[in-house]
Amino acid sequence: MNIYTKFLFYSIVTSLLALFVVYSVSYYISSDGFSSNESIFYGMLVAFIYFLVSFITDTIFLTQYKQDCKNENISVVKKRFQFLAMTILPFIFITLIDWLYFTFIDSSIPKMHVESIADVLISNGQDPDVVYSLAELPLIAQNIFVILLGKMMSSTFAILLSDSITKDKERTY
Repeated sequence: MNIYTKFLFYSIVTSLLALFVVYSVSYYISSDGFSSNESIFYGMLVAFIYFLVSFITDTIFLTQYKQDCKNENISVVKKRFQFLAMTILPFIFITLIDWLYFTFIDSSIPKMHVESIADVLISNGQDPDVVYSLAELPLIAQNIFVILLGKMMSSTFAILLSDSITKDKERTY
């Protein structure tokens, strides 16, 4: 399997796993409706879950990839490419899969989240009309900036950790 296929496969697996965990937690939280506290911290929770799942899968994938390169006497791609491939590809896939899920399967969680934010705004005497337009967006699109930031951080930390792990394995042989 060439490097591009490996990164593409990894991106799809990471996206599916992250969305599975995000939606599982989301359905659990929304089972009784979003409270005002849950709606406030929900975006950060989604970003943290994505960060955590991505960090774990990034580290496992990169460590295995670097070990395979050593075993086959192939040079490892530059860290810039690793970072870009591990950030952009999964982000594209998670956004696409989330959009398909939102469009064809279930759009209730993003809409319930927006309604709870609107309730918080109304209780504070603010106009909620701007927030209602977010109900037309999938879950990942509603929190796109914090999720992208979380993905960039997980890729960076995973590259550093996988370097450390593979160097430690070199020392033990």
